[in-house]
Amino acid sequence: MNDAERAALRAIASRLAGDTSYRAAILSELERGQFREFRRYWAFEEEAWVSKHLDEVRRRAELLEVLALYAPIANARVLVIGAGFGAEAVALARAGARVAALDLDRELLRFVGRRAREHDARCARFVGDGLRPPFRAASFDWVLLRQVLEHVPRARQAPLLAAAGALLRPGGHLFVDTPNRRDPIDRHDTGLPFVHWLPRALRVRIAKRLGRAVPTYEAGADGAQVHVHDFATLREVRRALPGFEMCSRYKEYPSVAAWAELRAREGRRPSAVRRAALEVGVRWLGLAGWVPIRVVLRRTGE
Repeated sequence: MNDAERAALRAIASRLAGDTSYRAAILSELERGQFREFRRYWAFEEEAWVSKHLDEVRRRAELLEVLALYAPIANARVLVIGAGFGAEAVALARAGARVAALDLDRELLRFVGRRAREHDARCARFVGDGLRPPFRAASFDWVLLRQVLEHVPRARQAPLLAAAGALLRPGGHLFVDTPNRRDPIDRHDTGLPFVHWLPRALRVRIAKRLGRAVPTYEAGADGAQVHVHDFATLREVRRALPGFEMCSRYKEYPSVAAWAELRAREGRRPSAVRRAALEVGVRWLGLAGWVPIRVVLRRTGE
């Protein structure tokens, strides 16, 4: 645990608790004077928050083991859209990837740079919007969209996916991680069952009435207060990427067997009964990428 990194995170936590404006998430901006509401909503506790983010580079290294099942990470050109606090970007850079971190928040990108230096990693940083990325088409081997899509209004989700896909070379891979609208429980905002299946206006009314509306203002929503987020389905993700094939078969893993093998390496070998049940779910019920959507897709063609 690095003292300089902890100090930098504490500085960001202090900004959270102050009366200055703050980007609450990858594309979220909390206006001046709104933090009290934000703290009630997220049950914010500074030390737990700092510890969580300090541990994220290590936990993202586990994700890299999965991505490496599809294509090498070392020397790959990788773009992280919505870099946030930089855990994925730094973990990728430490694994030898040539990483570009894209985010709307300059201060977060400064922290990404500090975090990269503390981990002896190099990470190029770019202020920009995933809908209008400042990169040439077909210039990356990997693009990561992790916990970003839900912070974009539904009408812009397909264009964001298409923009991300266009940045990949043929044979390149896109990793998407986002809540699934088909999940019967809204696990992202309200914690309520079925409410995210209702028309947006009704969802907002219910969330407000129960005190579970999201108290953030998001750049992706033209600075409007969000109240509730919009979730995609796996079918919508695939429809937005017609030149792609889905490589993952169980969550982000290429197979249930690959998932079981990585779990066994961690000392958490799944039972034969559980493996068999998952195989049935994936092969016959089509449950790949179910809750949440967590899939790897490959760009086909020339």
